[in-house]
Amino acid sequence: MEHQAFAQLLGNYGEFVGAIAVVITLAYLAFQIRQNTESVRLSSELALSQQTSDFAARMWAHPEMLRIWDLAITDPSSLSSDDIRQYRWMCADLFLMYEGQYQLYKRGHVAEDIWKGKADMMSGLLKNPAVSEWWSLRMAPLTDEFVQYIDSLPTSNEWKYQPVSAVT
Repeated sequence: MEHQAFAQLLGNYGEFVGAIAVVITLAYLAFQIRQNTESVRLSSELALSQQTSDFAARMWAHPEMLRIWDLAITDPSSLSSDDIRQYRWMCADLFLMYEGQYQLYKRGHVAEDIWKGKADMMSGLLKNPAVSEWWSLRMAPLTDEFVQYIDSLPTSNEWKYQPVSAVT
């Protein structure tokens, strides 16, 4: 075999080995991206749980907030004007949190089954006259997209808010 043909053969082998290395590298990168995507999703879902837990903890830490929340659910007409103002801020806090969670869901960082539970809860909350009234006032700086999403939720789900006093 002459020198030039041998060099050509080695070049062909080199290209073949290089192509295999590229395929292996791409497969490895695809695996890493998939792992990273799953890690981001799990972190986002954990953040949703933590935010919800933090909201509940703030409520439990302040019996007056619990009293107002329960009254708004069970007997909204008995709320004072100060109670109503505090209740509206609680609703704003809750739905601003939900909007952030919605953005994570929309970007694919939250699994469908986890988001369905959140959507059912929001829809269930909006069945309550006090929450529905707050929602109709549009008092929180929510995006139009989120407002349209909430307005499109079905109202026929089974979720029903129970006053805190009913579960203690």
